[in-house]
Amino acid sequence: MFTRSVFLAAFLASVLLLSCTSWLDADNDNSDGQGSILVVALLEENNSTGLRATAHTRLFLRLLDDSDNVLKDTSIASGDATIFCDIGKIPAGKECKIIAWTQDATGEVIHSPDTKTVIVEANKNSRVVLNLQPRVGSIIALFTNISSTIDSFFMVFDSDSGFFQARVPRAAHVFLALDNVPYGATGILSLHITRQDKSMLIEWDTLFTFRRENVSLEFSFINNGGMNVSVNIKSPYNTIIAGFGDPRFVLDEETNVGVLVTEFSYNYGTNRNFVKVANLSDKEISFKELSVEIVGANNSRSSTIARDVTLLPQQTFLFANRAFEDFWKSLEYDSIAFGSMALVSTASMILLRGDGVLIDYVLYFGTNAAASGWVSAPTRTSMVLTTNVADPKINNFPSNWRPATDTAFIDGSTVYFGSPGKL
Repeated sequence: MFTRSVFLAAFLASVLLLSCTSWLDADNDNSDGQGSILVVALLEENNSTGLRATAHTRLFLRLLDDSDNVLKDTSIASGDATIFCDIGKIPAGKECKIIAWTQDATGEVIHSPDTKTVIVEANKNSRVVLNLQPRVGSIIALFTNISSTIDSFFMVFDSDSGFFQARVPRAAHVFLALDNVPYGATGILSLHITRQDKSMLIEWDTLFTFRRENVSLEFSFINNGGMNVSVNIKSPYNTIIAGFGDPRFVLDEETNVGVLVTEFSYNYGTNRNFVKVANLSDKEISFKELSVEIVGANNSRSSTIARDVTLLPQQTFLFANRAFEDFWKSLEYDSIAFGSMALVSTASMILLRGDGVLIDYVLYFGTNAAASGWVSAPTRTSMVLTTNVADPKINNFPSNWRPATDTAFIDGSTVYFGSPGKL
């Protein structure tokens, strides 16, 4: 297997080198004391699969001598994350400088220039690796379950690096993107929503700095009602603004007590969805009342309440659908409460409260999952939180959730994946 993998890698590399060589030089023979340089450009991507977002389309290369005279200046059309190019017929003994950067189809610089120096040796191929970092990213807003009274959504970032704006009319899934926003840009990020008569329904703004790091912000639209919204930097290159429309509802900030949602299922089948919470702290935690509220399709709401709950460290509590009680009682779990568990495959919000205080929430998207950063769970497969997350703010990031791979149980000939029982 190792030999075959090496052969395939070598073959693919040779194809790439041949294509780049024919693009740069028709004759790449390093004769008469000349040398060549193999350029490997590693492009850190904006992780924007499935999004209309910032992306490069062309790599630019510039070769300078030790006096900064241009020896070669060219480009190649490619949106790949790794690009190989072989530059030949370079006088030996010279210290050369290689500069690389990328642009998109409009000419906007996407990856900042990276520079390396190399001494060219006669009849040899020197290797240079360039690591290109994105200088711009995208601010993305996604809303679902929007009232029919709404006409349009607007998003604006008025920053010290430029003015960015987007508008879309109401739809089942509203998606806005501000592309090519420079990292480090600081200004006012605002969202506003208009009614069908074009009057302002909701407006929100904040002083915002666009950074290449994980940030979790929470805010509420409070003019003329509220709409709960969470803002995330998407691991870490795109800002995701994910909203779940309900003008009656305002989201409180989470209070971290160590108990949070660690697994849920929205497609186990009729009456089989569940929410599992766990005590991830190192101390015993008790509640007079522990509840899960599901905000589902058309802003429907259902709550399940458990009373006099005590959770030891690493102990779990399962909220399951009461209509299939025997199904759950066949599992091994610490504690259980039954309710409707009306999680839907499009999008839902899970609100976990302890004695009336919001201690965790998870806003997930099944439909249009890629655009919101989520991975869709296959049928009869739950979504599980990665094991290194123990903070309710961090479990708001879609990148910290993945479809379960372990077999939970087999019901007749049907296999379910997940771990609704114990940790």
